[in-house]
Amino acid sequence: MTKRKRTKLKSISKSQRLEIIEEYLSGEETKAEVWRRHTGEEKEKGRLLRWMRQLGYLGKSDSETVIPLIPMPSQKPKRTKAEMERRIKELEDQLLDSQLKEEAYRRMIDIAEKDLKVSIRKKPSTK
Repeated sequence: MTKRKRTKLKSISKSQRLEIIEEYLSGEETKAEVWRRHTGEEKEKGRLLRWMRQLGYLGKSDSETVIPLIPMPSQKPKRTKAEMERRIKELEDQLLDSQLKEEAYRRMIDIAEKDLKVSIRKKPSTK
C-alpha cells in the first residue's frame, strides 16, 4: 500500500479556506471534488462544515440557512419585474395542478371505499 502525501490542513490560511468554501457554495462541483482538488485528500470528514461554521456561513444547527459574512459573487442576479411575474404565474399553475390532482385522488378513494366497502383512509384515533 502506498502512502499519499497530504497537505497540512492547519497550514491552510483563512483566505484559502474562504476560497474553498466559495467554490463549494457555487455548486459547480461536489464537496468531495472541491476538497480533493485543494487538499489531495479523498475524505473531508466534516472539516468543510466546521470551517463554514467558524467563518460564519452556518449557525450551530445544520438546518439553518447559509448566512455569508462576506459578499458572495456567485449569488443570482436580481430578476426583472416581468420575469418575477412569469415565475409567479408558473407557480400558480403548478399549485392549481397539484390541487386538482389532490381532488382526483380524494374522489378515487371515495369511489373505491364505496364500491369495495373497505376503509382506505387512516382513522384519526389510531397511533
